[in-house]
Amino acid sequence: MTVDSEGKVGAEPKIALDGNGHPHVAYNHWERRDLKYAGWTGSGWKVETVDWEGSVGRYPSIALDERGYPHISYSDTINYDVKYARWDGKRWVIERVDGENDVGFCTSMTFDRKFRPHIAYWDFTSYWLLKHAWRDVSGWRIEVIDNLGVRGSRVGLETSIKADSRGNPHISYSAFFGEFLKYGRLEENGWTLETLDGGEGFSIRWVSMALDKDDRPHIAYYFSEPLPTPELLKYARWTGSEWRFEVIDNVGYGASPPGPSIALDSKGYPHIAHGPSGPGVEYIRWTGGKWEFQIIEDVFGCHVCLVLDENDLPHIAYYDGDNWDLKYATLSEAIGPVEPQMVPKFIVVVIVGAMTIAAMLGIIGRRQFARLLFRRRS
Repeated sequence: MTVDSEGKVGAEPKIALDGNGHPHVAYNHWERRDLKYAGWTGSGWKVETVDWEGSVGRYPSIALDERGYPHISYSDTINYDVKYARWDGKRWVIERVDGENDVGFCTSMTFDRKFRPHIAYWDFTSYWLLKHAWRDVSGWRIEVIDNLGVRGSRVGLETSIKADSRGNPHISYSAFFGEFLKYGRLEENGWTLETLDGGEGFSIRWVSMALDKDDRPHIAYYFSEPLPTPELLKYARWTGSEWRFEVIDNVGYGASPPGPSIALDSKGYPHIAHGPSGPGVEYIRWTGGKWEFQIIEDVFGCHVCLVLDENDLPHIAYYDGDNWDLKYATLSEAIGPVEPQMVPKFIVVVIVGAMTIAAMLGIIGRRQFARLLFRRRS
């Protein structure tokens, strides 16, 4: 479904579902440097510009409050500030969260159980810190979570934050020039930080995290060893006693698009969407015995974000890098086994004026060639 095609639009989308299962997407207009928002009303998309002052909208993150109203964290890349926009039912209320020094890259936002916002982001002023901002009755409060004390160490360049059942935040991120995967959680005595993966000369990129019903973290990320080696899609999870790691996919060589995005279903099984170089936007899920791979659309999906609804069906927002559009896809029914060379029954809907055209994707002959060219699977 093409949601927005006005200019070069749709980069870095983040998606959330309300109580009716309707998607809400925050994203940016690449040409105008604006923050945009699209929400499904039940009959069509409501698309609007939230903030257009200066160069804004990079690194958005979205969450919905108890009324289903969207809240968005994002970056002001002219003033290098963290900004926060919330819909109050009538208008967008915009505020500056952190304007001290040069901050705001790679924001990630979540609500705790009391619907207090928490934002993780990168401060790249001098030593490049990972910071955490949250709001209580007294206003915004800010703390430094990780600081290696090494100039340009890139702590917190890739961040993903989630709140557990007690309301405590957990954060996964890359650190030390992007060579290490780290994880932190807030406990009674402060933050506990762990280094999970990586090493000198390694590359950790595009970290995404989810918490299961036992508040255990599951992390998807891109990983590569010192060149020349291909980039890999990896999955890490905490079992309660140890971390376990698995290579899911071979992304290929060279620069890869931002991704992946992870969500957990009602069984705690991971679902992942990403936009690897070559075959297009890809959806992956763990069945309990194996990983299943499905292609959503054969486009260069530069940015991908995934959520699951109450029926464990995926909803994916992605940036069509071939056409410079924001798109959205969801499954029409429960997923069955994927046959070779078959694209799953994702709904692809194109909005043309007041008309909606729905088409089901079918067999694409070059799919198998692309999968063999860019993948090596057992």
